[in-house]
Amino acid sequence: MDDILDWIGGQLLIAERRPLRRHRALTIPTGRRVVLVAAAVVLMVLLAAVADAAGLINVSALWQQQPNVPSPEGVATSIPSDLAEAYAVLRQPRDSADALTGGPAGGYAAITVPGGGGGHYGASPSLSRYLGTIDGTAFWLVPGNLGSCLQTSNDGTSCTSNARMETTGTLGLLAGMAGHPSTVLGAIPDTASIAATTTDGSPATVQRASNAFMVSGTNLETVTIHPQNGRNYTIDIPETPAPGGIGPASGASGR
Repeated sequence: MDDILDWIGGQLLIAERRPLRRHRALTIPTGRRVVLVAAAVVLMVLLAAVADAAGLINVSALWQQQPNVPSPEGVATSIPSDLAEAYAVLRQPRDSADALTGGPAGGYAAITVPGGGGGHYGASPSLSRYLGTIDGTAFWLVPGNLGSCLQTSNDGTSCTSNARMETTGTLGLLAGMAGHPSTVLGAIPDTASIAATTTDGSPATVQRASNAFMVSGTNLETVTIHPQNGRNYTIDIPETPAPGGIGPASGASGR
């Protein structure tokens, strides 16, 4: 399930970088689209709450299967202790640099948009921590009660469960056209390390800023996260990536 949600997180990351397509048959103004989407999500949540109260469904089970259903625990009001144990930055007092700013979706809109990964995991912008900046891209870790998100200033948002965030972290692949750089970015816990290889087998340069990382190049082969539990997580870079990129889980495997 985490792999599916990671993939969806990657698609959200890609969607933030693309304009909405217009169709001749029906054109809905952008403002109305947002209202309609928000209304549909609210209606779905209300129906789920009523059905759960009546004993017809189990919201927790629905949450597991539907990535657009908000966290049944709501938005986090504090940082989960296991997550804070995995990331020292989350144990530090919050200051002005930790506030989410910028981004293609306007600040932390991607975290709070109805039906998004941030809401699904209960991620709270009020708990965010600034990780640093790499090549002009700022990174923030946004904790939630069931999962957490990595918010960037230029390259969207990626969310995953806290179980994964505490072990392997989260990563995303922005794939370029053939002959153009592909970029892998993400965040890993304190006890994990990361390595990358090129197509000729030599090490690729990994740029770091606290728990955040970025690897970019035209000849990337693999990026591997080495967690403390020894179960490596590797993503294989497509030889000829599709235009626009792919989600984080595609091509990834435990090794």
